[in-house]
Amino acid sequence: MARSVEWDDLPGAELVGKGLRDAELGNITPESLLLEIGKVRLEACGIVVPPQPFCQEDAETRLYRLLGTLEPSDTYSAYRSLLRRFISFEAGLERRWFGQPTAASPNFSAATNTSASVTSR
Repeated sequence: MARSVEWDDLPGAELVGKGLRDAELGNITPESLLLEIGKVRLEACGIVVPPQPFCQEDAETRLYRLLGTLEPSDTYSAYRSLLRRFISFEAGLERRWFGQPTAASPNFSAATNTSASVTSR
């Protein structure tokens, strides 16, 4: 029987939902790069991350460079803000998937209206 975990109410779920759509279309966006950064943790919890085009540069550097073109006045703050929200999402997802708190999991609040669930294989 496939296991399913709802994640649409976790903080940062909108980033993951958009990243999944962008990655499916082959678009390189901040959200799709976040998925590449967290691919191992996401896939451990049943979220299949579409493959990204090969690049020599790591996803963190690519994200920072992309944000530099989108948010040139405050790239570092935009980068840290996205990572914090994404890490909160990963921690909440792991808490639901594994049924236990994670080291990085603060108290969460519902922040999105994305409809999504994860099904294990």
